[in-house]
Amino acid sequence: MNTSKMIILVGLIMSLALVTSSMTKTKDPAPQRESEPAHVIMNRADLQRDTRLTAWFEQNHRTRGIYTIEIEDDTYALLCAGAKPTGGFGLKLESIVLTGPEALLITAELTSPNPGDMVTMAFTYPNIVLKFPNRTFEKIDMALNEPDQPGDLIQPRIKIEE
Repeated sequence: MNTSKMIILVGLIMSLALVTSSMTKTKDPAPQRESEPAHVIMNRADLQRDTRLTAWFEQNHRTRGIYTIEIEDDTYALLCAGAKPTGGFGLKLESIVLTGPEALLITAELTSPNPGDMVTMAFTYPNIVLKFPNRTFEKIDMALNEPDQPGDLIQPRIKIEE
């Protein structure tokens, strides 16, 4: 088979594949059950806009655990890894799953500096603050995955309603 026939044959096969794939396009999937509720990752400036949030954060962010507060119709969750000996540690949000009508499981991973990384020589307190707008929950748990350790399920330590 010469080169020009081969090019035409490959072109026809690709065209046929393109037409076939566009014809088998599926309709919009049926609505699925909510698996990850709407949330916002808060930063320090967001927390400082409300003195109640600032006080709650300052009271809890140094101790390992999960802390929640409800303000009006919003729920806030503070995930804390506890004290770490240097900079370079962080928390990475892995998933948020509804485990019941009013229950959540938040999974986070503790990240650590690589060997040889330049880090701050001071204690740090990795944390994440999440806001669930217009939503309250009866129960929020956190699974914290740490390098070389199995994940721990951490129960909430404190729930404050305002």
